[in-house]
Amino acid sequence: QEALTLGHLAEFLVDPGQQCSPAYVRDLDDPARFIRFKGEGEPNFGYTRALVWVRFTVDLTGAGENDWFLQLGHPHLDELELFLPDGKGGFVRHLTGMLQPLSSRPVTNRHFVFRITKEKARAGTWLLRAKSEDNVILPVTLWREHAFWKASQRAAYAYGAYFGVIAALALFNLFLFFAMRERYFLVYTLFITWFGVWMSSALGFFNVYAAPLL
Repeated sequence: QEALTLGHLAEFLVDPGQQCSPAYVRDLDDPARFIRFKGEGEPNFGYTRALVWVRFTVDLTGAGENDWFLQLGHPHLDELELFLPDGKGGFVRHLTGMLQPLSSRPVTNRHFVFRITKEKARAGTWLLRAKSEDNVILPVTLWREHAFWKASQRAAYAYGAYFGVIAALALFNLFLFFAMRERYFLVYTLFITWFGVWMSSALGFFNVYAAPLL
Protein backbone atom coordinates (compact mmCIF):
# COMPACT_ATOMS: atom_id res chain seq x y z
CA GLN A 1 0.00 0.00 0.00
CA GLU A 2 1.39 3.38 -1.06
CA ALA A 3 -0.23 5.48 1.67
CA LEU A 4 -2.09 4.60 4.83
CA THR A 5 -4.57 7.01 6.39
CA LEU A 6 -4.32 6.54 10.13
CA GLY A 7 -7.30 8.59 11.30
CA HIS A 8 -9.63 5.62 11.61
CA LEU A 9 -6.89 3.38 13.05
CA ALA A 10 -5.50 5.75 15.68
CA GLU A 11 -6.71 6.61 19.16
CA PHE A 12 -6.99 10.23 20.29
CA LEU A 13 -6.67 11.51 23.84
CA VAL A 14 -7.65 15.05 24.86
CA ASP A 15 -5.49 16.38 27.71
CA PRO A 16 -7.09 19.59 29.07
CA GLY A 17 -4.60 19.91 31.91
CA GLN A 18 -1.62 19.35 29.61
CA GLN A 19 -0.11 17.03 32.20
CA CYS A 20 0.04 13.63 30.48
CA SER A 21 3.50 12.28 29.75
CA PRO A 22 4.33 10.27 26.63
CA ALA A 23 4.88 7.13 28.72
CA TYR A 24 1.49 7.61 30.41
CA VAL A 25 -0.32 7.93 27.07
CA ARG A 26 1.53 4.96 25.61
CA ASP A 27 0.73 2.67 28.54
CA LEU A 28 -2.80 3.90 29.31
CA ASP A 29 -5.18 0.93 29.16
CA ASP A 30 -8.54 2.68 29.38
CA PRO A 31 -10.53 2.65 26.12
CA ALA A 32 -13.05 5.07 27.59
CA ARG A 33 -10.39 7.80 27.72
CA PHE A 34 -9.68 7.60 24.01
CA ILE A 35 -11.66 8.86 21.04
CA ARG A 36 -11.86 6.91 17.78
CA PHE A 37 -12.96 8.29 14.42
CA LYS A 38 -14.63 5.62 12.31
CA GLY A 39 -16.02 7.76 9.53
CA GLU A 40 -14.49 9.26 6.41
CA GLY A 41 -13.99 12.75 7.86
CA GLU A 42 -10.80 14.17 9.31
CA PRO A 43 -10.32 14.07 13.10
CA ASN A 44 -11.37 17.59 14.12
CA PHE A 45 -11.24 18.85 17.71
CA GLY A 46 -12.22 22.45 16.99
CA TYR A 47 -10.71 25.35 18.87
CA THR A 48 -9.25 23.99 22.08
CA ARG A 49 -6.39 24.88 24.42
CA ALA A 50 -6.00 21.23 25.41
CA LEU A 51 -3.21 19.03 24.19
CA VAL A 52 -4.41 16.35 21.80
CA TRP A 53 -2.49 13.07 21.68
CA VAL A 54 -2.58 10.60 18.79
CA ARG A 55 -1.65 6.99 19.53
CA PHE A 56 -1.21 4.25 16.95
CA THR A 57 0.69 0.99 16.62
CA VAL A 58 3.13 0.58 13.76
CA ASP A 59 5.05 -2.44 12.49
CA LEU A 60 7.00 -1.83 9.29
CA THR A 61 8.89 -5.11 9.46
CA GLY A 62 9.28 -6.46 5.95
CA ALA A 63 7.89 -3.26 4.43
CA GLY A 64 11.03 -2.52 2.42
CA GLU A 65 14.30 -0.67 2.81
CA ASN A 66 13.18 2.83 1.84
CA ASP A 67 12.31 5.63 4.22
CA TRP A 68 8.73 6.43 5.19
CA PHE A 69 7.04 9.80 5.65
CA LEU A 70 4.54 10.58 8.38
CA GLN A 71 2.40 13.53 7.33
CA LEU A 72 0.09 15.68 9.41
CA GLY A 73 -2.10 17.22 6.73
CA HIS A 74 -3.07 20.44 8.53
CA PRO A 75 -0.60 23.33 8.27
CA HIS A 76 -1.85 25.42 11.21
CA LEU A 77 -0.58 23.80 14.40
CA ASP A 78 1.46 25.85 16.84
CA GLU A 79 3.28 22.82 18.17
CA LEU A 80 3.54 19.24 16.96
CA GLU A 81 5.77 16.61 18.51
CA LEU A 82 6.41 13.06 17.35
CA PHE A 83 7.48 10.34 19.80
CA LEU A 84 9.06 7.22 18.31
CA PRO A 85 10.09 4.20 20.41
CA ASP A 86 13.84 4.10 20.97
CA GLY A 87 14.00 0.38 21.70
CA LYS A 88 14.95 1.00 25.33
CA GLY A 89 11.54 1.86 26.76
CA GLY A 90 11.88 5.56 25.98
CA PHE A 91 11.28 7.81 23.00
CA VAL A 92 13.06 9.64 20.24
CA ARG A 93 11.42 13.07 20.01
CA HIS A 94 10.94 15.38 17.04
CA LEU A 95 9.43 18.82 17.74
CA THR A 96 8.12 21.17 15.06
CA GLY A 97 5.18 23.52 14.51
CA MET A 98 4.33 27.03 13.36
CA LEU A 99 5.96 28.57 16.44
CA GLN A 100 9.18 26.64 15.87
CA PRO A 101 11.95 27.64 13.44
CA LEU A 102 11.57 26.45 9.86
CA SER A 103 14.69 24.35 10.39
CA SER A 104 12.68 22.19 12.82
CA ARG A 105 10.80 20.69 9.88
CA PRO A 106 12.52 17.49 8.76
CA VAL A 107 10.99 17.96 5.30
CA THR A 108 10.29 21.36 3.73
CA ASN A 109 6.60 21.06 2.96
CA ARG A 110 3.44 23.06 3.52
CA HIS A 111 2.29 20.26 5.82
CA PHE A 112 4.20 18.89 8.77
CA VAL A 113 6.11 15.87 7.53
CA PHE A 114 8.49 13.62 9.45
CA ARG A 115 10.99 11.47 7.61
CA ILE A 116 11.07 8.02 9.22
CA THR A 117 14.31 6.27 8.33
CA LYS A 118 14.52 2.50 8.46
CA GLU A 119 16.72 2.85 11.57
CA LYS A 120 13.99 4.80 13.39
CA ALA A 121 11.03 2.78 12.13
CA ARG A 122 10.85 0.46 15.12
CA ALA A 123 7.70 -1.54 15.69
CA GLY A 124 5.63 -0.33 18.62
CA THR A 125 3.44 2.52 19.73
CA TRP A 126 4.02 5.87 18.03
CA LEU A 127 2.65 9.09 19.48
CA LEU A 128 1.88 12.56 18.21
CA ARG A 129 1.15 15.51 20.49
CA ALA A 130 -0.55 18.57 19.02
CA LYS A 131 -1.25 22.00 20.47
CA SER A 132 -2.66 25.07 18.78
CA GLU A 133 -4.79 28.14 19.27
CA ASP A 134 -6.17 27.50 15.80
CA ASN A 135 -8.56 24.75 14.81
CA VAL A 136 -6.98 21.40 15.77
CA ILE A 137 -7.41 19.05 12.81
CA LEU A 138 -5.30 15.90 12.76
CA PRO A 139 -5.36 13.99 9.44
CA VAL A 140 -2.39 11.63 9.75
CA THR A 141 -1.03 9.69 6.77
CA LEU A 142 1.90 7.30 6.53
CA TRP A 143 3.48 7.36 3.06
CA ARG A 144 5.99 5.22 1.26
CA GLU A 145 8.88 7.40 0.11
CA HIS A 146 8.28 7.25 -3.65
CA ALA A 147 4.51 7.73 -3.23
CA PHE A 148 5.04 10.79 -1.04
CA TRP A 149 7.32 12.51 -3.55
CA LYS A 150 5.01 11.63 -6.43
CA ALA A 151 1.97 13.07 -4.64
CA SER A 152 3.98 16.16 -3.62
CA GLN A 153 5.01 16.74 -7.23
CA ARG A 154 1.42 16.49 -8.47
CA ALA A 155 0.28 18.94 -5.79
CA ALA A 156 3.10 21.35 -6.68
CA TYR A 157 2.00 21.40 -10.33
CA ALA A 158 -1.65 21.93 -9.41
CA TYR A 159 -1.04 24.71 -6.90
CA GLY A 160 1.57 26.28 -9.17
CA ALA A 161 -1.05 26.59 -11.90
CA TYR A 162 -3.62 27.92 -9.40
CA PHE A 163 -1.38 30.67 -8.03
CA GLY A 164 -0.06 31.36 -11.53
CA VAL A 165 -3.59 32.25 -12.65
CA ILE A 166 -4.02 34.53 -9.64
CA ALA A 167 -0.72 36.28 -10.38
CA ALA A 168 -1.64 36.68 -14.06
CA LEU A 169 -5.00 38.26 -13.16
CA ALA A 170 -3.30 40.67 -10.77
CA LEU A 171 -0.69 41.70 -13.35
CA PHE A 172 -3.31 42.05 -16.09
CA ASN A 173 -5.44 44.39 -13.98
CA LEU A 174 -2.35 46.36 -12.95
CA PHE A 175 -1.52 46.79 -16.63
CA LEU A 176 -5.08 48.02 -17.29
CA PHE A 177 -4.76 50.50 -14.43
CA PHE A 178 -1.60 52.05 -15.87
CA ALA A 179 -3.05 52.01 -19.39
CA MET A 180 -6.50 53.44 -18.59
CA ARG A 181 -5.94 55.19 -15.23
CA GLU A 182 -9.20 53.78 -13.91
CA ARG A 183 -9.00 53.38 -10.13
CA TYR A 184 -11.18 50.28 -9.93
CA PHE A 185 -8.51 48.29 -11.81
CA LEU A 186 -6.06 49.13 -9.00
CA VAL A 187 -8.63 48.14 -6.39
CA TYR A 188 -9.19 44.84 -8.17
CA THR A 189 -5.43 44.28 -8.39
CA LEU A 190 -5.05 44.83 -4.65
CA PHE A 191 -7.98 42.51 -3.93
CA ILE A 192 -6.59 39.70 -6.09
CA THR A 193 -3.16 40.12 -4.49
CA TRP A 194 -4.67 40.01 -0.99
CA PHE A 195 -6.68 36.92 -1.92
CA GLY A 196 -3.57 35.17 -3.24
CA VAL A 197 -1.61 35.93 -0.07
CA TRP A 198 -4.53 34.80 2.11
CA MET A 199 -4.92 31.55 0.20
CA SER A 200 -1.19 30.85 0.36
CA SER A 201 -1.36 31.32 4.12
CA ALA A 202 -4.47 29.18 4.52
CA LEU A 203 -2.87 26.37 2.50
CA GLY A 204 0.40 26.56 4.42
CA PHE A 205 2.65 27.88 1.64
CA PHE A 206 3.22 31.39 2.99
CA ASN A 207 4.71 30.33 6.33
CA VAL A 208 7.16 27.96 4.66
CA TYR A 209 8.23 29.75 1.50
CA ALA A 210 7.46 33.47 1.92
CA ALA A 211 7.59 34.35 5.62
CA PRO A 212 11.29 33.42 6.05
CA LEU A 213 12.17 35.99 3.36
CA LEU A 214 10.39 38.87 5.11
